[in-house]
Amino acid sequence: MKENVSAVLRELTARYPSLRECEKSVADAFALLAHSFRQGGKLLLCGNGGSAADCEHIVGELMKSFKFRRPL
Repeated sequence: MKENVSAVLRELTARYPSLRECEKSVADAFALLAHSFRQGGKLLLCGNGGSAADCEHIVGELMKSFKFRRPL
């Protein structure tokens, strides 16, 4: 799985080079979320106004591949 995560992160930073400076932070965030999910935890997102719309959008992005396998 670690190889898959590294490959996805490389593809992401190749597509969006500006993310290279926060690559470690993205990898660390993924590790924290993965650990939480393995322990039965969950990710809660919330917002007010435009932030709520942003949260709804990211939830849709995160959930889409659970229903149907989709390429990144």
